[in-house]
Amino acid sequence: MTTLDEHLRRADEIPVDDRWEEIQAGRPHRFHPAGFFGGRSWGTVVAALLIAALAIAGVAVAFRHTYQPRPSPGSLSSPPRPLDVRIAGRVDVGGRAGSVAATNGQVWVATDDSELEFAAIVRIDALTRQVEATIPVEGRALHVTAGDGAVWVAVVDGRHAALSLVRIDQRTDRITGVIPDISGPIVVDPSGVWAVAGSDVVRIDPQTLTIEARIPMGTPPLDIAAGGGWIWVLEQQVQDDVVGAGSIVQIDANAATLSRSVDLSVAGTELAAGVEGVWVNGWRTDDPHMAAAFFVPSSGGPPQDAAGVYNFRPFAVAEGRVWFVSGPHDPGLPEGGICGLNVTTGAVYSCAKPRSIVDLQLAHDPAAFEQATKTLWVGEYESTFVTVIETQRSVGSDPTSASADPSPSTYPPPTHLEGALEVMAVTFPDGTTADLAFDPSLELGRHGVQIAPVVYAESRAAPACGSNVISAHASLHGQIYDGRQVVDVASADGTSVGLWEGGRGYLPYYLVFHVGGWDVLVPCEADAAERRDDLATWASAFRAASTDDGLLRFSSDPRVTLFPYDGPGLLIGGAGVHLDLTVEQDCSGRHDDTDVSDYLVQGCFGDRIWLYAQSEGRNTDSLATLINTFEVRSLNRP
Repeated sequence: MTTLDEHLRRADEIPVDDRWEEIQAGRPHRFHPAGFFGGRSWGTVVAALLIAALAIAGVAVAFRHTYQPRPSPGSLSSPPRPLDVRIAGRVDVGGRAGSVAATNGQVWVATDDSELEFAAIVRIDALTRQVEATIPVEGRALHVTAGDGAVWVAVVDGRHAALSLVRIDQRTDRITGVIPDISGPIVVDPSGVWAVAGSDVVRIDPQTLTIEARIPMGTPPLDIAAGGGWIWVLEQQVQDDVVGAGSIVQIDANAATLSRSVDLSVAGTELAAGVEGVWVNGWRTDDPHMAAAFFVPSSGGPPQDAAGVYNFRPFAVAEGRVWFVSGPHDPGLPEGGICGLNVTTGAVYSCAKPRSIVDLQLAHDPAAFEQATKTLWVGEYESTFVTVIETQRSVGSDPTSASADPSPSTYPPPTHLEGALEVMAVTFPDGTTADLAFDPSLELGRHGVQIAPVVYAESRAAPACGSNVISAHASLHGQIYDGRQVVDVASADGTSVGLWEGGRGYLPYYLVFHVGGWDVLVPCEADAAERRDDLATWASAFRAASTDDGLLRFSSDPRVTLFPYDGPGLLIGGAGVHLDLTVEQDCSGRHDDTDVSDYLVQGCFGDRIWLYAQSEGRNTDSLATLINTFEVRSLNRP
């Protein structure tokens, strides 16, 4: 089985063996998010970050954005990148498509035949879009989700009306456990697997398959969502034999205790949760005949009328958007479309319309967002196909355009001609300015310039974990770490800290700090799980916070310093070639690589700018043109 991780690492020439010695010795291989290199879509680079300040012990290292979004329901500490979405193809899954789930570069689709005599879970490689496995199940799969190394399927046996929860190992494609009398909806979060037993919401240990906690609801819930350490439950209300939605219940996932019940006149039956809260369709208080998208903050505030979308059926929160199925009552939105509502602005700029969408009453969820490839997967109605929707960074800048979702974090900079070369003025995150000159055929910047999303720093707190600190304003789960959390570590300032298993080809463990929408990772040795004193030292050494204006501040004792080879950077897309430019103290002593046969080149310009460029696909002509024409002019550091 070829995983997305293997595809990406081979494309980026990263060895898949243990790199602990390399990371202990110095600079690790620069991490490139899925989509920047390896012939993949430029538009899949994750959210931007930039470096604002760096200081010694007791003073924070700071990473921030150039853009401060106005406060709005569900707003992130950083603006979502502008997106276009488009239908990219269809995949035949061999049976009638139903519920869809996605994680770690894989997509899982529940299928059956029209007579319900055969049902299966089909696994698709999200990168190649090829069906790689078909796992038969007994009964009809109504709910599917993925997490903690497994696919979880709520199955109903039509002959005996029996309910069960099936666990399928993601690596072996084999059924490794069945729990009777458990139904969906199902969600997975670090605390365990949450599902339904009768009219109770239960938390299940993903390893032992035993019920660890039980919370009575009175009636089977309509939906469950998870995010930010909270479980959200949409209660079912039955009045005069009419089934409708009741209150929204917020549950502390780790403690498995009720936090509050939110009284909201819910109009829909679907929830989608992120770190900041949960999204749902509700009736407006000023007009009980008008529905809208509502946001319920996890911080405890009241429900907020977030956007005037009448048919709002959310299924995922990703890329700074709530993804939902649109309906017939919203002018400008497609009937039966897949749309993204910007959580910062409340606007809907990104929509695509598949041929059809699976029956929403029989599929949960009808669609899924696959994080590694930044793609959406949608089951089609009474069809053996699923539709693939690509998300791409928008190149437009007109906020009134349906294809333009404006955000200064990504922008197409102005250029002008000087003789035979095109010149583009850029500003790096630390304030360094430069003019980049290149052959116009390269079309650099046509698809925008984006701030490099990952920065490496260094700290030495305890020997169980390495000195490198990797920070990204995005979740790196499913990319660098994708196993299970094996140790919970207490942090002095309340930051969520845990030791997680590393992804395939990466290191055995990573100590992961979740700070708002940020992931801060420290690579750890194979025996780190047994060295809890060292882990506690690391947890107590860090102080981290995400501020309202999009700033990540963290300090460490001992001090945190940036790697000299990984300064503030920019990512630039072009015609057949992609560039990664970083500002360094002095790169003049480093070795230039101008051999295009391996489809990448690198070199130093102006003693301060390091260029790493890779071709899209196997295009060496663009790299050769880059080598022969690229110049850095008017370099100025603040």
